[in-house]
Amino acid sequence: MNATDLVVYRGKGFSIALPSDWQLLEGFAGAEAVFASPGSGEDDEFRTTLNVVREPAPRGKGIDELVSGSVGALHQLLTNFQLLDRQAVRFDQDGLEGERLLFAYRQGVYVLTAEQWYATADDALWTVTATADSDSFDDWADLLRQCLRSFATSS
Repeated sequence: MNATDLVVYRGKGFSIALPSDWQLLEGFAGAEAVFASPGSGEDDEFRTTLNVVREPAPRGKGIDELVSGSVGALHQLLTNFQLLDRQAVRFDQDGLEGERLLFAYRQGVYVLTAEQWYATADDALWTVTATADSDSFDDWADLLRQCLRSFATSS
């Protein structure tokens, strides 16, 4: 996947770079923004997505504890959840650090891989998730990580 045509989307309290041909999807409760790759026209195709969620960060909990809680919730919510990797990450924005999860799961007929980056800023927990069909995730990985790294908060 080509990363040369990235554009910056500015939402309420954040910005993120993504491919210029991706579509902003409307009507997803709980998400600040959801973006999808162009489809091929096949009805059964899973479109690679990227979404941004903001929720209040509980006082007194560090990022490690918050992400551990998310892992527990993912085990409960997602069919065949398998944690593949967890590590600290640094966003391109100065001083913004967090944690990354890489995991696989089943959603209906799809076997998916998701990479989720977490950060806390301004009393909020930000979760940025990139999801692709597991068979094509490696093809998307570099581009998706470039988008994830570009995430920045703003006042």
